[in-house]
Amino acid sequence: MITGDEEMISSFHAAYAHAAQAAAGARAASEAMHRALFDFAGELGALVHPLGDRDNPLGLGVRFIRRSPPHLDAPTGVQLEEAPKERAPSFAAVVLETPDLWFELRSDPYTGFQALTNIAAMDEYAARICGVAVDPNAHPHLVERVGQDGTLNVPAVNDAAQLLDVFLIVVANTYKDRATTLDRSAV
Repeated sequence: MITGDEEMISSFHAAYAHAAQAAAGARAASEAMHRALFDFAGELGALVHPLGDRDNPLGLGVRFIRRSPPHLDAPTGVQLEEAPKERAPSFAAVVLETPDLWFELRSDPYTGFQALTNIAAMDEYAARICGVAVDPNAHPHLVERVGQDGTLNVPAVNDAAQLLDVFLIVVANTYKDRATTLDRSAV
């Protein structure tokens, strides 16, 4: 015969086991997202690195940021960085940047996955991006949410090469617009 105390203890053990299983699943998902982001950073870095060999007038760079210090070798063209202590332990981000313009892919347990940018022309695109998925060939792709039902889709700009192309075009247009504005203000 099971007493009330034994039933409570058994219920506690079952709840603990369920919570531990959920935590392990969350940790595994976080690690998979970190790997996908790291691979995406590696692909961006490989594309940006040759541009740096030619004096890199844009100051173009790629950073992989993690809350725990990355115990990984930096892929070519990627700077590894530790996130501030205020970030959650499972925080990770990839930043494609010039000295004053940037596009960031961020995985944060408090806010979920986000794409952020300080470039107005990329705001709408960034708002749709909700994750990184790895295809059967271990190639990372950006994923977007479409519609209110949460349906996922692979957007037209979904891999590192396409993102870099769009980023460079938008950066060039932004700098051109700034130069035009400066020319007009000088008159």
